[in-house]
Amino acid sequence: MSSSSYCLTEIQRRIDEVKQFLSITLNIANAHTVEFYTQDAWNRFTAVPPQEVLSTFSSCNDGSDQQREPQHRAKDQSKTTFGFCNETDRLVDACELLLAARAHSLPGLGVCMSRDELLQALRESRAESRAPAVAMGAEMETDEFMNSKKSHEVQSMSEVVACLAQHCGVIDVGSGKGYLSSFLSLQYGLHVYAIDSSSSNTHGAQERNRKLKKFSRAYQKHNKAGEEEEGEPGEESSEQNQCQRDFSPLTSYVTAETELRELIDELEDAVMVGLHTCGDLAPSTLRMFVAKPELSAVCSVGCCYHLLESRHYSGYGVPSSLVNGVTFDPHIISARRSFSQEPAENDITTAD
Repeated sequence: MSSSSYCLTEIQRRIDEVKQFLSITLNIANAHTVEFYTQDAWNRFTAVPPQEVLSTFSSCNDGSDQQREPQHRAKDQSKTTFGFCNETDRLVDACELLLAARAHSLPGLGVCMSRDELLQALRESRAESRAPAVAMGAEMETDEFMNSKKSHEVQSMSEVVACLAQHCGVIDVGSGKGYLSSFLSLQYGLHVYAIDSSSSNTHGAQERNRKLKKFSRAYQKHNKAGEEEEGEPGEESSEQNQCQRDFSPLTSYVTAETELRELIDELEDAVMVGLHTCGDLAPSTLRMFVAKPELSAVCSVGCCYHLLESRHYSGYGVPSSLVNGVTFDPHIISARRSFSQEPAENDITTAD
């Protein structure tokens, strides 16, 4: 069964399976490296020697773990869950843990699509509905205005967004310097609202977009014929007006409660996108998609998960729930921040 054929109920069931797996493995997953030295974390969380764990995990590289699977399954598992003893909560079977981790990974769950699979499904859907192919301008030389890493990210994401955003606008939240927004506007002719909390980023993105339209070799090639017919008079004014139509930078701090129609008067259907949506902005895009009917799709790549809004529980940073309407146990979704990422004030207590 392909991942695209799963219904929401099945996806929710798989998420519940991941929650159960994380609830069992949380203690060892949340342990700081330094705690293995200062608090004897190994003996607290495991009942097997390090050599056995290393041997088990190393075997996955040469496939020898498959030979151990029948023997592993023959053992009495009634006293363990995912390799952890039900009575002591300590790891007693590294092989069982390894197999469970694989089964609960994104590929193992079988409900996620690769980018290529998603693009293929979108194209087939468009073909079945007899919708026109995605319109493209002349190919832009993205390395002219961004580094190779950013260029790869922008081009890969833009192709997906362009398939989702036919006949509707695009809202780029956390748009930063406007690389993604500008590319969507110039390459695919989409009307993009670029929203960033920094006014300097907003103004910089607008100026960068204007210059790209004027000086990019690809843009000049794409518009050469039209420019020759229109002539020089009014060329700069016409360019600025077109820039304002295709690329609309806005300065606003976006949260899950943000009313998009108050920011964008002419907003109808739109696709919300975000490349490197930092911290709480990533789950906020999901909450807005669930709550706001004007959003027809969301395409978000999160980052900086250690900056998720958190509250402390026994010293652990706990991110807020990720999806509106779905309740997650904070113990399950917590991810212990590394020492370098944890704010100093969270770990320092001063005595009066």
